[in-house]
Amino acid sequence: MDKNSSNQLFKILPAVYIVIALVYVIIIIQPSLYFHHTQPPFLLSKDFFSNYLKYPGGLSELIANFIMQFFYLKISGSIILMSVAILIMISARALLNVIYKSRFNIIWALAIMSFALILTSNYKFPFSIIISAEAVLLVLLFLVKFGMKPIYFVLIYSLSASFLYYFSGSGYMFIFSASALVLTTKFHFRKSLITAAFIITFSYLTPQFAWNFIFPIPPNQKYFYLFAPKLDFMAYTESAIFYVFLLSIIILVIWGRLACTFQNKFKLNDVSEKQLSILAFLLLFSASFYSHNYSYQSDAKKMVASDYYCYTNNVEKTTQAARNMKNYNFMANMNYNIAINRAGKLTEDFFKFFQISGTDAVHPDNQFFSEVSFISADFYYDLGYISEARHWAYESLVFYPFSIRTLQILVKIHLITGEYKAAEEYLNILKQGVLDRDFVKKYLPYVKDTSLISSNREILEKRSSSPAEHELNPFIEERFKELLGVNPKNKTAYEYLMLYYLLDAQLANFLELYEKVGDYFSKPVAIYEEALLMYGAVFQVSITEYDIRPETRARFDDFIQKINQFKGDQRGARNFLYKEYGQSYMYYLQFLYPRILKPEIIKKDDW
Repeated sequence: MDKNSSNQLFKILPAVYIVIALVYVIIIIQPSLYFHHTQPPFLLSKDFFSNYLKYPGGLSELIANFIMQFFYLKISGSIILMSVAILIMISARALLNVIYKSRFNIIWALAIMSFALILTSNYKFPFSIIISAEAVLLVLLFLVKFGMKPIYFVLIYSLSASFLYYFSGSGYMFIFSASALVLTTKFHFRKSLITAAFIITFSYLTPQFAWNFIFPIPPNQKYFYLFAPKLDFMAYTESAIFYVFLLSIIILVIWGRLACTFQNKFKLNDVSEKQLSILAFLLLFSASFYSHNYSYQSDAKKMVASDYYCYTNNVEKTTQAARNMKNYNFMANMNYNIAINRAGKLTEDFFKFFQISGTDAVHPDNQFFSEVSFISADFYYDLGYISEARHWAYESLVFYPFSIRTLQILVKIHLITGEYKAAEEYLNILKQGVLDRDFVKKYLPYVKDTSLISSNREILEKRSSSPAEHELNPFIEERFKELLGVNPKNKTAYEYLMLYYLLDAQLANFLELYEKVGDYFSKPVAIYEEALLMYGAVFQVSITEYDIRPETRARFDDFIQKINQFKGDQRGARNFLYKEYGQSYMYYLQFLYPRILKPEIIKKDDW
C-alpha cells in the first residue's frame, strides 16, 4: 500500500470521527439540557466578577459559566461545545508534535477530546474541569516550546504553575507539575535531578503558602482541588472516565518522551503503518464506545429532559421523556403532571403515567427537598398559590444564585403581588446577563407604567386566584380548598383536589365534590365515571342516579370479569391487565393502592 493512501487515511478517519463526535454532541449530550440542569450564573458586573477572583479556581469557573451561556440555545450550544472539544484536541496534538512528531498523535488527541465530551453527558459534571484541562495543555505547550533549557524551564515552570494554581486550582497545578517532571528526563541526569527537586518543592510549598497567607480556603482544598464542592443533590461524583481524562494529559507527555527516546528502534513501512493506523482508529472507536456505555446514565438524562421540556412548555416531549424512564422518578412524575395540566389534560391523561407515589404525586413539596425547588415554584405558580411559588423560587436562589429560570419567575410573581420595585430589581439583574433580553423588554414596561398590568391577562388571573398571605396550611387538601374558596373557577385546584381524593381512595369526599363537575367540564370524564363504578362495587351501593356512559360500564364489566378469571392471583391479573387497563383509575385502585414501594414495571415485551 503506497504512502499516499496512508496519508489519505490520516485525513479521512479523523474527519469522520469529528463528524460522529458532533452528532454525539447534538443528539446525546444536548448542551441546552446541560445548561438547564446546572443553571450556570453569569452577569456583566464587577461585583459578580469579583466573587470569582477571591479563591484559586474561580477564574476557570467564571470562564466556564460564560461559555455555558451559549448552551442555552440548541444550535449555538452544540457549536460552542464541539469547538471547545476540538480546541482540546488541537492543543493535545500540538503538544505531542513538539515533543515527538508523528501522524499517530492525532489518535491520542482525539481520545482526549472523546473523554471530554463523554464527561459532559453527565449534567452534573463541572464544565470548569474542561476549561482547566485546556489551560494545562496550553501552558505545557508553552513550556515545551520555549522552556526546554534548564534555566528557562525553571522560570517558565514557576510562572505557569503559579498561574494554574490561581486560574484552576491546586489539582491542575499538580497535573502540570507531574507532566513537567516527565519533561525533565530530557536533561542530563544532574540537571534533571535538580530541576525535578525544584518542581516537587515548588508544587508542595505554593499551595501551603497560599493557604497560610493569601486565600481563606478550607484545609481539604489546599491540595488536589479539582472543582467546587456542592450539596449532595447537585454534586458530581467522579467516575473512572474522569480520572482517565485528567491522567491522559500526563500519559500524553510520557508517551511523547518514550516515543522520542526509542524513535530510531522502530521503523514502519507503508503497509505496516496503514494497518497499524486502522487498528489504532478501531481501538479509539471501541474505547470511546465503551467509555460512553460505562458512564452514560439514560434515566438521569430523561429526568433532566422532562424538566427542560416542561419548562419550555413542550408537552409531548415532556411526557415522552417521563414515561420512557426505566425506573420510576418522582421529579419526572411531577414534570409530567405539570405539563399535562398546562395542556389542559390533567384529569384526562393523569393515569397514563404510573402514579405509584399516590397522593404525593399531586404536589412536589410533600417533603422538604431542596432539589424540587424549581418544580415546586412552577407548580404553585400554575396553581395560583403565589405566596408559596415565591417561597420556592427564593429557595432555589439559595442553591442556584442568579438562575435565569428563577429570576424570570420572580419578576412575574412580584408583578402579581404588586411589589414593583422588587420586580424591577430582578429585571435589572437579568439585563446584566447575556441571555433572553426579550423577557426584559416584555416585562420592563410594567414596572415603568404599572397601569399596563390591566392588559396582562395572566397577571390578572393569578391575582384573582391567590389566597391572602398567612401561615401555610400543612395539608395539601386544605390548600386546594383554600384556592377554591378564593376563586371557585380555579379549575386546576378543583382537578388536583379530585385527584387527591381518587389517589387516596376517599370516594365519599370525591362524590361530594363530584356534584360540581358540571361547572368545570362540559363532557363526561372517564376516570370520574370509573371512580363511581368502583365506589358502587366496593361499598355495594347504588349509583344509578349518576349518568355513566355505556362504553365506560362495558369497560368496567370487562375489567371485573378478567380479574375474576385469575381467582385471587393479583400478580397475574396485574400483569395481564396492564396493557389494556394500565392507564385507568380502575387499575390504579385495584393494583396500585395502597402505594407500591417497589413496583414491577411491566415492559412491552412481557405483554
